[in-house]
Amino acid sequence: MDFRKPFNKVLKKAGIENFRFHDLRHTAASWMVMKGLDLYRVQHILGHKDSRMTQRYSHLSPFYLKEAVEIIDTIGHYLDTGAKMSDVSGY
Repeated sequence: MDFRKPFNKVLKKAGIENFRFHDLRHTAASWMVMKGLDLYRVQHILGHKDSRMTQRYSHLSPFYLKEAVEIIDTIGHYLDTGAKMSDVSGY
């Protein structure tokens, strides 16, 4: 079944421009990685033979990357103060 015509019709009705059906693969890969699924499994779900292709597909959001930096900052606080990890928020 060809999904292009109905898909494009819905995009037009919603006022969405410059978006392809294929872009949904990128979104799915990104969401899977940001939810903690490892690249190996994402690779197999998407049917990629090479993990480099999967890495190209999984674009991480700025908020997801910010969260990773905040974790590093929390660990830095632990090292600087000598606090127990259980005393640090989130652990």
